[in-house]
Amino acid sequence: MRSKILTCFFIVWISFTLLKFNVNADGPEFVIEEENVEITVLKDSSLDIWYFLTIETILGPQRGIYFGIPKEDIPDYSVTSGNTMLDVEKQGTRLKIYFPAIANSGDVTRLKIHLIVPEMVYKDKEGRVGVEFYPAWWDYQRVDVLRVKFIAPEGVTIDELRCYPASADNFAEESGRAFAYWERSLSEGERFRCGISFPEGDVMNVIEEKSSASNHSILIDLAIVLIIVIAIVYGIYRVATAKKELTYVDSKMSMESLAIPKEEIYAKELKDKKKEMKEKYKEEEISAKMKHLLKRKEDLNRELEELKAYKYKLISQKTMTKEEYNQRYEGLMDKLVDIEDKIIQEKMKRGRGK
Repeated sequence: MRSKILTCFFIVWISFTLLKFNVNADGPEFVIEEENVEITVLKDSSLDIWYFLTIETILGPQRGIYFGIPKEDIPDYSVTSGNTMLDVEKQGTRLKIYFPAIANSGDVTRLKIHLIVPEMVYKDKEGRVGVEFYPAWWDYQRVDVLRVKFIAPEGVTIDELRCYPASADNFAEESGRAFAYWERSLSEGERFRCGISFPEGDVMNVIEEKSSASNHSILIDLAIVLIIVIAIVYGIYRVATAKKELTYVDSKMSMESLAIPKEEIYAKELKDKKKEMKEKYKEEEISAKMKHLLKRKEDLNRELEELKAYKYKLISQKTMTKEEYNQRYEGLMDKLVDIEDKIIQEKMKRGRGK
């Protein structure tokens, strides 16, 4: 049974990895210039969480993000940018957040996200309780500056407060509340785990630790559910935006962008032209000119794929500016469309010759 469960999880992991790669490959590129997180533990074991994000769109256009949330039943959430309340759609355990305006290459968008998450404090060691947290992490984007401030419940003193990692950058009191503070910078895919603990009597509604038996049962159920989800997602992933979940201690958070891909416009043109060729003309012997055109098309496609594969590296290492990349990309797409036109014309000539 254990080997079957591990096999299921391996299949699920591989499927999500492939899915994530396919979806992200054509999306916009962005960097997190600043990610400031303030987490306050309330008396009822809820967490009052504020995110202050500064997002630079390296390669647009970009119209928004998906943002994971710890639980589906959060009682309060909101997103603002400056003085503007943003449009947000709650979709299960994520928020679909629309930027105040479409972000093009080089634009900077600032978001303020507020969440109230109930019952997030768990039993720790004897006589103590605590909460651990992974601030928003990113598979393909670096975080230039991450700042995390964990504020203890009212009544907890500095002497009673413990934190993880123990080497907090600041450990003090502010307005009568003890807190721990960390500052980091993260590379692509890197996560930062942090948390605090304090005496048990300082909060109510503490969640008991789950037994190993129940954990085992949950793992089995989760594996089955995930396999079903993979089957559904596989059928719709070409039109869906990637989703990554946030959990708590268990807690992971990530965000994906909502793209308006330029490629879709060109792809539709190419698809329509290919369909026209198939409907109007039968298979026929390829002329020397046709061979040349097909070879040129193959070379352009290969060059385009290489450019897309290295776009972030080219821009981040300043080998190519954003504008130069966009010009190069659009130039290749124009050449591909032109080649398709010439192929169609050659087909038409041969059709009339018959």
